[in-house]
Amino acid sequence: MKAPLLPALVVLLFTAEHAPKSRNCRWREGMTSPRLEQLKQQVKTGESGAVAHFWEEMKARHTPLVETIPGDQGHALVTFLYQAQQPTKGVVLISQLTTSRDPADIVLTRLLNTDVWYKTYLLEMTCG
Repeated sequence: MKAPLLPALVVLLFTAEHAPKSRNCRWREGMTSPRLEQLKQQVKTGESGAVAHFWEEMKARHTPLVETIPGDQGHALVTFLYQAQQPTKGVVLISQLTTSRDPADIVLTRLLNTDVWYKTYLLEMTCG
């Protein structure tokens, strides 16, 4: 008999390659990724294969997901993603974007009842 899988807490560590070089770079959390909003609508309407297609797209694009903002060349939406491979209770992101270790500030959000966990930031593109 197999032991039941226990819910996991996953910690993601994001380091230097994509991080702003200057600590003076401004960022803001609580932003909405257009691509994730599209996926949310697809899941709500029961679109078959939407989540699998999303992960295929992300595998080809690589992550974090970076989206331009029409009419704003100085900023981009940067979304950190995690694909849960087992039942997961929570995912936190440790990155150079913030020095906070308060889970409320660094926890990822689960997209409805899917394996998609995410956190989106608005970042200045001109710092560095």
